[in-house]
Amino acid sequence: MNTAYTLIVRHCHNQLVARGWPASMEISANLSYRQGDGVAFYGRLDTHALLALLPALAVRGVITEAVAGELYAVISNSEFSMSLCRTSLSSRYSHAGTISLEYDDCPDAMTEGHIDRLFRVLRTEINAVCGSVAADGYRLIEAISPSLRPTLIERHTRHFVVSVMETEPNDDACAGWDHEMQDSYLDAILNKNATLCTLEISVRCGDIGRVIGRTWVSDVLRLPAEPVRSWFVRDWMRDALDEAREEIASMLLALQSFRPAA
Repeated sequence: MNTAYTLIVRHCHNQLVARGWPASMEISANLSYRQGDGVAFYGRLDTHALLALLPALAVRGVITEAVAGELYAVISNSEFSMSLCRTSLSSRYSHAGTISLEYDDCPDAMTEGHIDRLFRVLRTEINAVCGSVAADGYRLIEAISPSLRPTLIERHTRHFVVSVMETEPNDDACAGWDHEMQDSYLDAILNKNATLCTLEISVRCGDIGRVIGRTWVSDVLRLPAEPVRSWFVRDWMRDALDEAREEIASMLLALQSFRPAA
């Protein structure tokens, strides 16, 4: 599901940056409501990145200011780095358990106690980020997927039925999204409980149910309890109606040619 994946990855990126992590972290997501689902991120924390992250961890209470200061002093003026690496499980899954921690260029002043504390703090932070983003990820998937009652509008005439239904998003629909658009969708879905659906608009012959006109509209943002007139644009029907008119004209022409033969 590329549309949901795009938003989940962007959301994880935003959360990491807001929490003081480097913007360069590689993000992986696999959310399908089965064991092993989740979100993970990988990359290298060089000395500069670690020194920037420690105060942010202290502000959130993940580490005490005293321990953060002690680690800061030990790491400063060194080449020490931490890496979040993929485990063997990462080929199938994406979650906190697929991330292993490794370190390089340990300074002489750094003891096993320092390393142990740093490992435990980073593991706590990783678990928190992965768990939070995964929970939001399921909300994003639900907001994009068709609901249990996908028919939003249905209008009947004597011979035809015009329907507007939610459908699965096109995987290419998110190709033109820039970061600003992704962030606006994330805000609407996660903070305002909006849905972002793809609509299928069709015209059917009432008696036989044959579809004679159809079109799709992607990225339709709807807020809860919002009336149809607030989010539906009548011009979206134009392509389906034009196709239906052409099909009706073709059917009438075929009928006219059939009469002499009959």
